[in-house]
Amino acid sequence: MNEPLVECSFPIPILRDGDRQPHQPYAWDDLTIEIRSLVKRYPKGHQGPKTVFHWEEDVTPGEYEETPTSGLTRDESRKYWIALPAEKLEDLRQMLRRAANTIDQRAIYLSVAGRVEFVEARPEAGVLNLGRGER
Repeated sequence: MNEPLVECSFPIPILRDGDRQPHQPYAWDDLTIEIRSLVKRYPKGHQGPKTVFHWEEDVTPGEYEETPTSGLTRDESRKYWIALPAEKLEDLRQMLRRAANTIDQRAIYLSVAGRVEFVEARPEAGVLNLGRGER
């Protein structure tokens, strides 16, 4: 019997939280490399010869408030979708913590089969694709 997969989606803002500047190109490359690596570790995350990993090249507008008194911050994000076995969700959360550290985000919005959570950055999680060396 095939192991059921859960659909996960998450937007990645195109600007860093701290200075509101675009991410370095290597950050997008590292994110793509790590997502592909995550999905490929689980053969059930494949659909025939195609990996179950999609993203939007176009950006989607959004907005958020850090606190009730901070005012509205508008941003744009790229949205990603992947499918994983449910028991591998913690691996996805760990990867998103590294992504948050790499792209200077306080947290990343994650939807797992329609249930939303915020994956917060943690310095001890490290950064994306650390094996490529310091930049």
